[in-house]
Amino acid sequence: MMEGLGAPGGGYDGMPEAWRPHGQLLDALHAALEAAERLDPLSDPRGLAVLDRALSQASQASQALAGLGRGAACEQEGEA
Repeated sequence: MMEGLGAPGGGYDGMPEAWRPHGQLLDALHAALEAAERLDPLSDPRGLAVLDRALSQASQASQALAGLGRGAACEQEGEA
């Protein structure tokens, strides 16, 4: 498996806080794609669990990004 930004030795430490959810989303989506390529989730229950976990992490990261977007939009409205 490819080392993502969030892996030990990854790049989250030097990354601006606002960019971390983007990196987490990309890492989670990459993990889901790798799981889908390696395993047949329909015939391997472990494969389905790995894919489910990766997609759940992607969903959480996506929700975090959506929250950041809403927060930025509210800040812009307040400045107008």
